Amino acid sequence: MFKEEVASHYGGKCSCCGETTIEFLLFHHSRLDGAEHRRKMVLEKVLRDEWESYFKLLGWTREAFEDYAEKKAGLFPERIDIWLWAKENDYPQDIGLILLCANCHTCVHSKYIICPHQRKKSEATNTPQTNPLLA
Repeated sequence: MFKEEVASHYGGKCSCCGETTIEFLLFHHSRLDGAEHRRKMVLEKVLRDEWESYFKLLGWTREAFEDYAEKKAGLFPERIDIWLWAKENDYPQDIGLILLCANCHTCVHSKYIICPHQRKKSEATNTPQTNPLLA
């Protein structure tokens, strides 16, 4: 029920084809800034979890620790559960997160760029092919 609850805040279905099977749904960064967003999430986690519990006790300055954390976030990315992150951050709507099924997500990140669902829609309506899944 956890993923269903989170998904409901983002439409509960694939933004492209309408797939609703929760096991197929993934978050997609429509601004194509997912790597940067994940790096920031790791940095926030490192800053939150490691400063008070360890580095402050060792006598590090906050500036030195933030420099270390920035490097760690870029070099050693940790697995961040974006579903949990979305819930903990009150389901942000302003950062370009959308739900896509695995098939549509793969197409957006492949050489085809435009998902076959969108290509078929543009062919049926004789409109130029654009990718509405990208902000």
